[in-house]
Amino acid sequence: MLPWLEGVQKQLQSSFQNTTLHHAIIFHGKQGVGKRAFVEYFANVLLCQTKSGSACGQCKSCQLIAAGAHPDLHFVEPEKQIGVDEIRTATHKLTSASHQMQAKVLIVESAHKMTVAAANSLLKTLEEPTDNTYLFLLTDKIDALLPTIKSRCYKQAMAVTNKHQVETWLAQQSAHNDPILFDLYWYRPLYLQSLLNDPEANQIGEIEQDFDHLLAGQLSPYAFAEKYVDNIELCVEWLQLYLSEQLKGCHDKAHDALWAANNALTHLAQQLVLPGINKTLLLNQSLSLLMDAVKQS
Repeated sequence: MLPWLEGVQKQLQSSFQNTTLHHAIIFHGKQGVGKRAFVEYFANVLLCQTKSGSACGQCKSCQLIAAGAHPDLHFVEPEKQIGVDEIRTATHKLTSASHQMQAKVLIVESAHKMTVAAANSLLKTLEEPTDNTYLFLLTDKIDALLPTIKSRCYKQAMAVTNKHQVETWLAQQSAHNDPILFDLYWYRPLYLQSLLNDPEANQIGEIEQDFDHLLAGQLSPYAFAEKYVDNIELCVEWLQLYLSEQLKGCHDKAHDALWAANNALTHLAQQLVLPGINKTLLLNQSLSLLMDAVKQS
């Protein structure tokens, strides 16, 4: 179990053992916090034949889960979106009797990618669940879910609040730490671990170099924005970290300009969940503000 999620684990296992566990739960939190790993673990607990509040690892149900072949554990894993047919197919599997005479579990990854029709189809199952059936919706964009879906589910936040705990965990994983990446992503430990383990996935150094070129007039804000539009979240997060350093000890006039640039980046980060926005244009505008602010500092 991931150490920063042990509190959630104890809380939900207690609810399960006390028969007060909600049949539909939205697990929401930043990408890389461990939502999928936790939900798979908890599904194993629910399906374990010992019903002890933990997974024994020995019963037939646990063995089937380890083999990826449990007939009562179902997944919806979208690429671009979740259509109504996918939801209908998945929820139909919950209407039949359990193969192992235990619970039935449906896990919907990236639930915010459901179309309106798919979400409305899921509502029927949420409103009239079959006995001993659990639906787990995972999302890092809970605000993108329909209010009708959210109102019928228990909402479980998944977050990391202890930096030292993450630092210790990384050391136990034998991960080579990087101070800049750690400052950016300690609250998304699994994502941080993936970057540390795959240097090619880490674009921080390239972003820093291109930003220097930007400030030197060797690269235009639009060209910078166009280059990093497909990895805009990483870019925005690095720029916010850069701004936080610039804000320390700067004079009043520069502080106002830097703060305005920071607000623009924060607004951009909030808009990234919206469909159809021009990310290149918005990043270009934020960069222009940032460049003007840096010149004043």
